[in-house]
Amino acid sequence: MAPTNTVLNNANLFAGRDESVEGNASVWFKDGLVEYAGPTAELPVAAPQTTDDACLVVDVAGKFVMPGMTETHAHLSFADASPFAIGDTTVEAATITAVNNASLMLRSGFTSAVSFGSTHKIDVALRTAIESGQIEGPHLLAAGQDLGATASNVDSEGALSQIADGPWALRKAVREQRKQGVDIVKIFIDGEAINPTNPPGELAFTDEEVHAIVDEATRRKLRVACHARSADAVKQAVRAGVELIGHANYLDNEAVDLLARANERVFVGPAIAWEINYLKKCESLGISRQTVIDQF
Repeated sequence: MAPTNTVLNNANLFAGRDESVEGNASVWFKDGLVEYAGPTAELPVAAPQTTDDACLVVDVAGKFVMPGMTETHAHLSFADASPFAIGDTTVEAATITAVNNASLMLRSGFTSAVSFGSTHKIDVALRTAIESGQIEGPHLLAAGQDLGATASNVDSEGALSQIADGPWALRKAVREQRKQGVDIVKIFIDGEAINPTNPPGELAFTDEEVHAIVDEATRRKLRVACHARSADAVKQAVRAGVELIGHANYLDNEAVDLLARANERVFVGPAIAWEINYLKKCESLGISRQTVIDQF
């Protein structure tokens, strides 16, 4: 049996309360939760002092200790795929990718993650397997397939997306995803230089459609995340009540002001690593560097 108490001593601790690092610090875990984190001199007297069957006390010899991080834009089932081949990946291959990425993410210090879409609805099963201890991975808010409109950035054959048009069809799609067990409904609001039918800056949904998605998801106690690169897409998302916005690359002053006024309910995950790697590897994917620069 795992010990119910673990104490890490002699740590350099970044507690996350401010920018400081505390030397000669301790962290006490009790029943899987952090009971104390701070100077060893202030460690509660109830904390274990020695290792026994129920307690583990470890001298970490000055190692750096910090809280787990949260990945706010996770694509565990296709993070290794070309953007042009995501929907073509078999469920078997995508599942192996997702399990490997979940382990890699956890071992890299990310103890929680927000799914921003998955192929074959894999993240729902992945979340359940992580919660039950079958596999290792971060605490996961799971999304299903990307929800898009006809001719949107994700309107392609394969397992990447679910396509619906009009407020009632989109409400039905949200209900279907709720039935599948998602925590997050991920929608694609605007395009980019990947799908020619939805070029950069073009909105795939009407305002009425996005409002319908958010309203239906809220009624079902789900959250809505969106792909929104352009200023118009971000403004549409904020006004409709979307909680999680991915990218938000090309903003005007109005979009920035809207985000600032909504900063207690709207969270932006810019996915900067994607932008950097896309710029580095675009030519190997058949996209000119100038096209990417113009898009950014």
